[in-house]
Amino acid sequence: MRQAQETLAPNGSFAQNDIIDRAFKTVELLTGEVTRSMVMSEEHIKASLGGLAVGHVIYEGGVGTGKTRMAKVLAKCIGGEFGRVQGVSDLEPSDITGSYIYNQGSGKFEYFKGPIFADVLVVDEINRMPPKTQSGLLEPMEEGQVTTKRNETFALPPLGRMIATHNPNAILQGVYPLIEAQLDRFSVGIELPPHDAKARKAVYALNKSDYQTEQVVTIADISRLRQAVRKISIHDSLEDAMNGLIDTVDQHPGIKSGISTLRSGRTLSRSLSLAAFSALSREHRNVDVEDIAFGARYTIPHRVQVNQEAREAKLTAYDIVEQIAASTL
Repeated sequence: MRQAQETLAPNGSFAQNDIIDRAFKTVELLTGEVTRSMVMSEEHIKASLGGLAVGHVIYEGGVGTGKTRMAKVLAKCIGGEFGRVQGVSDLEPSDITGSYIYNQGSGKFEYFKGPIFADVLVVDEINRMPPKTQSGLLEPMEEGQVTTKRNETFALPPLGRMIATHNPNAILQGVYPLIEAQLDRFSVGIELPPHDAKARKAVYALNKSDYQTEQVVTIADISRLRQAVRKISIHDSLEDAMNGLIDTVDQHPGIKSGISTLRSGRTLSRSLSLAAFSALSREHRNVDVEDIAFGARYTIPHRVQVNQEAREAKLTAYDIVEQIAASTL
C-alpha cells in the first residue's frame, strides 16, 4: 500500500500543521489512484474526493457514466468495506438498515445489520426507492446511527459515507422524486455527462488493461483529512460571499420557488466545507474566491429545481449557479 508516513507532535497527537501536511499527501495519493482507475474529469474527481471528506455524494447522469464504478474505487482506495443497494419500488427501509431475525438456537430475535453499515454504501438509482424507504435513510445519513423498532440504537462505522446515483432519464414508471430532506443530506451533487468518443475509447483501454485499484490510504487518514478541512482558514468576507450567493440563487427567476433546500442550515456549512477541501487539494491553507466558486458549484445545484422557463431556455441549475458565481464573486 502506498501510504504517507505519520508525524506525531511531542504530546503524541497530531499538530495542526502536521494534520494539514498529511492531508495534502492523502489527497495527492487518492487523486493519483482514482485517476488511474477512472475515466472522469479532474474536477469531478476532485468533487468526489471532496464529498468523501465532507459528507454524502449524489451522482446524476445516464447509464454507463461511471457512477457505480467511482463508488467502488473510492472504497478500495481507503481499504473500507463496500456495500451496495439497488433501488427498486418494493425496497423496504429494513432492507438497507437491517432487521430482527429469530434465532432458533438462542430462542431470541437478533438484529442483523443491513448494508448501510458499510464504510462506503452505494445506492444505485435512488429515485426508484419509494418515499418511505428514502425516509429510512435520513437518520443514518445525518446522525450516523440506526434506531430500530425496539428503540435500540446501532452506530454506523466512523466514515459511514453514502454515494447515490440518480438517473434522470429513467423510465418514469416506478420512479419517485427525491424528498427534500433526502436531498438536503447529500453534501455534494455531481452531474456526469455522457462519454464522448475520446472518453469511450479511454474506458475501453482501461477495461482492457484490467487495472486493479490499490489501497493508498486508510480510514484513519480520511478521518484526519476531515479534521484538516475544518482547520483551513476562511475569511469572513468569503463566508458572506457564499451566503449571498446562496440567497441570489434561491431568488433567481429560473428557480422554482418553495422547492429548494437552500435555506437549510446545512447548505452554507457544506458549501464552505467543500470550498475548504478545494483549497486543501491545491495545497493552500486559506480559501480564496476560486474555492468558493467550486464549493457552490457542487453543493447548491442538486438542492434546487429549475422552472419551465429555464428549461425552455436550456438552463440547468448548474448553469445558473455558474452565472451567479461569475458575476458576484
